[in-house]
Formats: sequence, structure tokens, C-alpha cells
Amino acid sequence: PLGLDLTEVRISRENGGNRVAVKGIKPEGQAFEMPNMIPGLILQVVQGEPVSGMTADATIKLVIAEKRRRDAEGKNLQLIFSQGTVLQRFEIRQQREAEVAKLKQDIAAAVASDRVSR
Repeated sequence: PLGLDLTEVRISRENGGNRVAVKGIKPEGQAFEMPNMIPGLILQVVQGEPVSGMTADATIKLVIAEKRRRDAEGKNLQLIFSQGTVLQRFEIRQQREAEVAKLKQDIAAAVASDRVSR
């Protein structure tokens, strides 16, 4: 398996539109062995096909289909990633910070609810 956890990142249209980025890397996958593979990288090309402008669903389906096809042929899958532009990275960081803040809020609410029920 690739061992990549891919996710849609919301980027404004003027900064290139929504993209698919690496959310996480699983230790049992091929990506774990790649030292430059880090969360936050933006997927640009799948097996020679640019994916900018594609929906996240279509991009991830393409990755899965191409991985199966290449595996069946005994060949490697080629994925090209980039760090994105400064503005794209800024928007991704803002999105991540909002998600973390929401998780902290949810955890605090769950802990408070647990204390009340005791």
C-alpha cells in the first residue's frame, strides 16, 4: 500500500482552488520510506496527469485506480507533490488551525459533559 492519508484542502480560487494534500503518512506504507514525504504537501500530478482543477474525490479515485493498474503491471506509480505557494500554505495552515480549535472545543465539551454526568 502507498500509506498516504490524502485529504481535500480548501484553497481560494485566486490561489489555485481546492487541492488534495497529504494529511498523514502510515508507517506500514511505501510513503513512510520516503524522507521528503511530509504532511501538507500538495498533490500536483498522478501518473503524468495534472490534477489541479479536479475534485478531491476524482483525484483520490485516480490515485487508487492508477495504483492498482501500475501494481498489476509490476510498475511504480508516479505522484508529483509540491509545497505549494506561500499563499496556499497560509490558507492550509489557517484551515488546520481552525480544525484543531474545533477539536479542542469538542474535547472540552465532552470532558465537561462527562463531569456533569458523574
